[in-house]
Amino acid sequence: MGAYTDGRRRLTRYLHRFTLAGLGLMSTPVLTFGNVFETDDRRPVTKEDQLDFVGVIACQNTGRLPTASLIALPDRYRERTFEILLTVAHAFYTPQGKMWNDCHFQKEGEPTKAAPITGLIVGTTTPGQGWSEDWAVARIGTRMTDHEPTPQLTSSHPNLPHAPRLSSARPSPAIVRFEELMAMRRTGGTVLLVGHNGEQMPLLLSSDCGPRRKTSGHYNLQDNRVFNHDCDMMAGWSGGPLLLRHQGKTLLIGINATEYNSVVHQQGWPFDGRFNPNTAIRINQEILKAIETLADNDNQPTPQAPLRLCESRNGTTC
Repeated sequence: MGAYTDGRRRLTRYLHRFTLAGLGLMSTPVLTFGNVFETDDRRPVTKEDQLDFVGVIACQNTGRLPTASLIALPDRYRERTFEILLTVAHAFYTPQGKMWNDCHFQKEGEPTKAAPITGLIVGTTTPGQGWSEDWAVARIGTRMTDHEPTPQLTSSHPNLPHAPRLSSARPSPAIVRFEELMAMRRTGGTVLLVGHNGEQMPLLLSSDCGPRRKTSGHYNLQDNRVFNHDCDMMAGWSGGPLLLRHQGKTLLIGINATEYNSVVHQQGWPFDGRFNPNTAIRINQEILKAIETLADNDNQPTPQAPLRLCESRNGTTC
């Protein structure tokens, strides 16, 4: 048993090293890796999917384009001059903690729809050392649209009466427990993931997928910060929103992060939580607090102000 475990760990480290390279976090070019389970169901995003709040992060001196998503904000921010988005920390940092400069959000992946990022709170500044904290909340120094529905942040059960009913609105970040998620899926709820392949457009979505139950021997069994999921993905899908649509509401329940033991990009492998789960960071109270901190500290003098990191994830100096 010991030899088997040691061998599995070595294989995990070996394959995960190539995953990092596929994500652009290592400098040596390698084959593209990803986990595509059973039949590849990814397809291009269309207007009818109502996902125009998704885009990519583009920073100076790197060709990487991690995925990101604009989010809905409470009604008190209706007259704001900024936007808030969710993505991964490795959109802005190398595994060793070097920060990229001059970053923009390109709505729908279009360079002509770019806006500068002027504020940032991250779960970690060394994402290669802690994937469970690999989240980022960023502020854009301008409005992307003139009008939108503005629901409240959903920090409790999304079926409570105060939860807004949405159609094509931006998603509300929501803390959703696994059993609640399963109950909503049994009553017509659907889960989907949005991203893109490598550094190429167009944006794609993977549907008919979602978080899977963790059982004995599964990765992340004791880590409630992450979902294991079976949505198809590869390099480029990092930061993509894991969305739940249920009874007219669109909730952002997770931020796509990474995959375990990815293989050379192909389809047909079955999902196995003990070997190859894809992972998404669950929305939690710390992320919700970071959203409020950035929204309440919009004190940049100009939309072109340089990107800066809040000194505290609690927002004591932002």
